[in-house]
Amino acid sequence: MQLVIYRLCDEDQLNPRLETAVRTQWSDREPIQGDLVGFGSERSFEVAQVYSYKPTGDSPVETVHVAFCQLPSSNIPPNEWGCWQWLEHVESMQIVVRLEAVGLPDLGCEFDATGEPPQLPQRIQGGVLAGDGSSTRMISMPTKWVIDRYHTYKPEGETPYIAVYLAFCKVVPMAEPEPVEPAKVAA
Repeated sequence: MQLVIYRLCDEDQLNPRLETAVRTQWSDREPIQGDLVGFGSERSFEVAQVYSYKPTGDSPVETVHVAFCQLPSSNIPPNEWGCWQWLEHVESMQIVVRLEAVGLPDLGCEFDATGEPPQLPQRIQGGVLAGDGSSTRMISMPTKWVIDRYHTYKPEGETPYIAVYLAFCKVVPMAEPEPVEPAKVAA
């Protein structure tokens, strides 16, 4: 089994109301330049470049591929892709894909510049919309998922990401808050 991470070369091509800039898919084969891929709308994007990552040890996933996509006939040169431009500002970038199990949909995919593998155990944070009616904002909240273990994948050749980590997660119930006694009212 192989995992493909599809990512847009240029997020300006994204329709944020209908599409997502990144998606993952389990596959039996490597994506091929020219393959057509969807990102949530009826539009198709074309695979422009594929980078492959191999496990550094025993792993249940044979290969991870990062496939950069763009609208057909866009021909955006790689030096203008967001992933390469970020490297002008940070030393390195990596990808962490959170999974429950091989073959199931991912629990999330993040790109970071820490240069460090996931911490164990690490509770995954999720976004929750909060607002008062006049404005809305996203706040980070802990989820029931905790990273239990991870597998490291290193690139074959020069790529925009130094590593891909497949972080396998399990459900760990969150501790119940301590009950608070009501304040006593002086008579």
